[in-house]
Amino acid sequence: MPTKVSVRAGIGFNPCGSEVEGYNFEPNGVISITCTNGNVYSVRNNTELNKMKKKVIECQKKGFNDYSECLIINNKTKDKYI
Repeated sequence: MPTKVSVRAGIGFNPCGSEVEGYNFEPNGVISITCTNGNVYSVRNNTELNKMKKKVIECQKKGFNDYSECLIINNKTKDKYI
């Protein structure tokens, strides 16, 4: 059963482009970030989490407000994997 925790989970960044609804840490190691705009980003480990963070930072530097523009290749609404 996934564990839902508060937004102060220590992830250290927000890939949503909106508010973060919560973080889920699943027993198999998958970390899911649920966004209030309906997007869900999931990564399998900290390496993938760091890759996502780099993409979000690149997106911020380009001035995008919707980070899905930077993450869209590997993601889809409500079931996103990087």
